[in-house]
Amino acid sequence: MLISKNNFEKIFNLLKSAKLRILQKEFSNIEDCIKFCNKKNLNSFNNKELSNYSFEKFSENKENFKFENNYSHKFLIEILLIYVYKFKRLPKIIDVGGVFGENKLYLDYLLSNTEITYDIVEVPNKVSLAKNLNHSKFYNDIDEALKNKYDLLFTSSTLQYYQKTYEIITKILKSEINYIGFTRGNYHQSRELYFAQPSYIYQNGPGEGFVKIKNKSSKIIYYHNTAISYLKFKRLIVENKYKIIRETNGLEGNFGKDTFNKNILLEKI
Repeated sequence: MLISKNNFEKIFNLLKSAKLRILQKEFSNIEDCIKFCNKKNLNSFNNKELSNYSFEKFSENKENFKFENNYSHKFLIEILLIYVYKFKRLPKIIDVGGVFGENKLYLDYLLSNTEITYDIVEVPNKVSLAKNLNHSKFYNDIDEALKNKYDLLFTSSTLQYYQKTYEIITKILKSEINYIGFTRGNYHQSRELYFAQPSYIYQNGPGEGFVKIKNKSSKIIYYHNTAISYLKFKRLIVENKYKIIRETNGLEGNFGKDTFNKNILLEKI
């Protein structure tokens, strides 16, 4: 029996996904996890090859991001609706982990080029590549970015890839930005879990795998991933005088057994 091209591609993709599941590895601490990943490829998301690939992907699709939808956009639009309904104006936004600002291009198109501030915190290699992009300001230091006054902080599938995850969460909560949106996080109900996460390099970068690229490299790259204790996360929210005003189940973003993801919008009390 002949296999159609469509079915062949489905089988091929299932086999590729199965390979990644076999290659993933869990550790008891973040230090050993990082050591393992660095033996595969240096510097996790600040890896030079990954950053260059992401920029190539962005450059090829720069005119297409205004039309592309992804998992992050649903919650970003929800947050903007909530904010605009309350304040009757657009917020100034800082995006932690916003790659090369493709969300800014998406919003520019939706809002008919209405002026909106949408700045980015990213790893140093990506910020260096973004030096000639003028649609956003790019920071490689979250402390430097948070010196500025923003109305909304947005972060998608980012916090779990920091080495000191809770330190970054605490910095964000101590910024006293009025609204904070978290989406595509990786949570465990009660404790931290540490994973070496393998992925095909083409699955990374702007567009969350939804955009096409000529160089669809199937090279496997590793980065460390911390499943955040949801109980500890919610305690930090309360301790820093925020309240959850919207909480829904996420569409994707978690990694590892017994993990889950959420869309969470905070408001400063």
